[in-house]
Amino acid sequence: MGFKLFFWGDDNSEKGSDEIQKLLKDDRAYKYISNLIKEAEKWVNKYRQFPTFDILDDYIDYDDIEKVSYILNNRYGYKLSGEDLEEYLVQELEKIGYEKFKEWIKLKNPRDENEIIRLFLQYDENIADEIDFAISDVDTQINAQYLKEIIGESLKYLTRVLQEYNIQLEERQIYAKIVEIIENMRLQRYESELESNSMNKISENDASKNALPICWVELTKMSGHDFETLIGSIFASLGFDVEKTKHTGDQGADLIISKGGLKIAVQVKRYSEKRKVGNKAVQEIVAAIKYYGTDKGMIITTSNYTKPAIELARANGIKLIGGQELKKVVDSLNSIYNILLS
Repeated sequence: MGFKLFFWGDDNSEKGSDEIQKLLKDDRAYKYISNLIKEAEKWVNKYRQFPTFDILDDYIDYDDIEKVSYILNNRYGYKLSGEDLEEYLVQELEKIGYEKFKEWIKLKNPRDENEIIRLFLQYDENIADEIDFAISDVDTQINAQYLKEIIGESLKYLTRVLQEYNIQLEERQIYAKIVEIIENMRLQRYESELESNSMNKISENDASKNALPICWVELTKMSGHDFETLIGSIFASLGFDVEKTKHTGDQGADLIISKGGLKIAVQVKRYSEKRKVGNKAVQEIVAAIKYYGTDKGMIITTSNYTKPAIELARANGIKLIGGQELKKVVDSLNSIYNILLS
């Protein structure tokens, strides 16, 4: 890359090479960069997620970056590649994302580092979904290595905000605390579920004759683990052999389904309606096809997909099933249920 990366939030750090420094002072040239930042910033403000390079790749159009690079180099005499500008944009958006996260933490008024870590685990929808899945699946072993796969680069947001509260912890200490917190959350949930199941057995039996097999509203509120199980059940009802992969190190697929000699790797994403599935999921399922030796790949979500994800899926022959299509399947199953049992 053409310039030195800097750690956002560090006021004493460099902001890049002489080319970037010159660009920041050049109003005519910088307007092109400013427009790209404003466009991507809309996403940062809309979704509660930590801006990292992998995620922002779905929201920064690289073709536009290349065009800006071409204009800057050929009209204004700069020497910057598209990769240089993309890294600079990502760093700027990470700073914006951090300020948003920091203000959210302050509003919650945490008392200690444990509360800050709990809030961190709740803030990003991607991380929250993965944690929820881990808690729901009793077979998932929660350790530092597993958490590093989930949290990744986002850990720097937590580290930085802890420093804001004068809390200095090493990475291993942070992960040890996260493991302890999640295990406590798991214990509390299991105790609550067992107590609730015991109290509700009679009422559930009484109500079962009026319950539909799948309710769309309830489906969108399911945990990631329950949603995955439901999708597997739907495929099983259609005559597919269904195999669930291990959640830890699943290599990009949640289910492997097969029927009539056809084998398909399936990834499922129970997302909120406003949150879209991005490029990363498509890249994972493409890798899963090779890893599991399947014929095809498929992603199923309750929401929708970003434009780059759709384009990448089309280029790799990946089947994308969005919320509208999934709802049609659910409605059809409900109709069949009502016809048979009415």
